[in-house]
Amino acid sequence: MSEYLKKYLESINFQKQLNNIERKYKNKRILIYGTGLLFSTIVENYDISKLNIIGVSDLKYDIYDENRLCHGYKIVHFSNIKEQNPECILISVFHFLPVLYNFKNKFFKNTKIKIIPFADKSFLALLREIWSTCV
Repeated sequence: MSEYLKKYLESINFQKQLNNIERKYKNKRILIYGTGLLFSTIVENYDISKLNIIGVSDLKYDIYDENRLCHGYKIVHFSNIKEQNPECILISVFHFLPVLYNFKNKFFKNTKIKIIPFADKSFLALLREIWSTCV
């Protein structure tokens, strides 16, 4: 699976996306949501040290995991994300559309937190993904 994700990241030109994120969010407090295979593949194959990552979060963690580490980054329980005062949340989930929607329209609706996918897909790829779930 990791090899598939590595090729996927290459196919969407992730390094260019990472460079843009580094430039746009330089010195901004960033939290990464999603610590599964996609995040692991990114950490293992790309240098994300230029990002000011204040923590990582995922629904799989419970409150007792808080302040432990995942790939060297502090785990933040989902319910405590706002307390960390992130300026940006990078969604590190392969199928990020539902997460992006819920974060923007429910969980962080009345905040100034910028919420974006960490590994963005082209518009055409997104349409294919949406279409495949409808058929």
